[in-house]
Amino acid sequence: FFISGGSVPRSALETKENVLEALQRFGGEAYWKEPLEEYTKEGHYTMIEREADNFVVEYLKQKKIDLFSVATLYAFFAARRNNVELVKTIAVGKKAGVSEGELRKMLRRLYV
Repeated sequence: FFISGGSVPRSALETKENVLEALQRFGGEAYWKEPLEEYTKEGHYTMIEREADNFVVEYLKQKKIDLFSVATLYAFFAARRNNVELVKTIAVGKKAGVSEGELRKMLRRLYV
């Protein structure tokens, strides 16, 4: 959603408050509550990034059947990218000795 003429104007990305407000327009305040609380508490974007990816996956699940949309093509490439990220996360986590429960928290939703 950061394409010129898209849903979020460039000016909405100038301050942290504007970015957080813009995020809440996608999925609602409840969707972003936990990731935003973690960001406020910990100061890192991990959960925000994961939930943004999950939001896109859910959106693409709904739009992938529209053959006359670029969403179908984007869904294909997003699925391949997601698969690579999942394998990478599992491999790095296993090597670092991360527990299965923690690995599950780190993984993004699978694209189907």
